[in-house]
Amino acid sequence: MILHGNNTRVKLSSNILSEVRRVVLAVLAPFNSDIVSSLLRRSRDVSEYVRKHLYLVVMEKLPLRKLTQQQRVSLLADGLHDRSETVRQNCIRMLGAWLKQCSDSSAKLLSYLGVVANQDIAALSAFRLLENEQLDCNDIDIHNLSNEQALFVRVFCQFLQQKTVLKT
Repeated sequence: MILHGNNTRVKLSSNILSEVRRVVLAVLAPFNSDIVSSLLRRSRDVSEYVRKHLYLVVMEKLPLRKLTQQQRVSLLADGLHDRSETVRQNCIRMLGAWLKQCSDSSAKLLSYLGVVANQDIAALSAFRLLENEQLDCNDIDIHNLSNEQALFVRVFCQFLQQKTVLKT
């Protein structure tokens, strides 16, 4: 079943049953800009079940490059700050999938988030990936740091500091 156009937007935005909104998320394909916008609005759905499922759908069906920088940042901000632990974990899983799409390069992933304009969410994203052992510092050239690498080094130092404090 493939849903298109206005029918999809109506089902995603106005159906009172969270199960209907979740099923619409599950069967969406292919994505155009209207559907992506409606899809991403589900990151603020009242239903935890729908929000949790959104991050899995994005991870499995929507490549990182198909989203604008603002859409990526907004999706991460909503997911990483969600009140539900399962939503936050699915957001981190999606972030890990995005990292794989970037050939496991922290600098490349952070460049997709725009570290200069979106420093807070880029730093939080890197920190969460470090916490979940999905990120390392193998691609950092300390003698020629880009904005992305400098942010990562700062976050990595904060991560190590927090880890040390927790051990004592």
